[in-house]
Amino acid sequence: MSDQLARTGDGISPARGTAGYADTADVLAVQYEEVTFDEVHSDVLQLVPVEPGRILDVGAGTGRDAAALAAQWTQRRVCRADCRAAGAWTANPCGQRD
Repeated sequence: MSDQLARTGDGISPARGTAGYADTADVLAVQYEEVTFDEVHSDVLQLVPVEPGRILDVGAGTGRDAAALAAQWTQRRVCRADCRAAGAWTANPCGQRD
């Protein structure tokens, strides 16, 4: 994983606030995956409407949350979008992981 990049007047440089992220990103990703979707979101899951609809997970990263949403709410279309290095957006359908 790499630091996010931001366009500046003289080219592309690391975005403010991301300095050093690349040094620990792999460790942080493992820590993130060790916590379940239900543990992270238990306080707000009751806010998800019961009607069929769409859920967009922006900044989805590994896709853990989108996959859990798709599994728990099968009557909804769950899509995820994530911004990778140099501002390239990726979109994956319904809970697929990279």
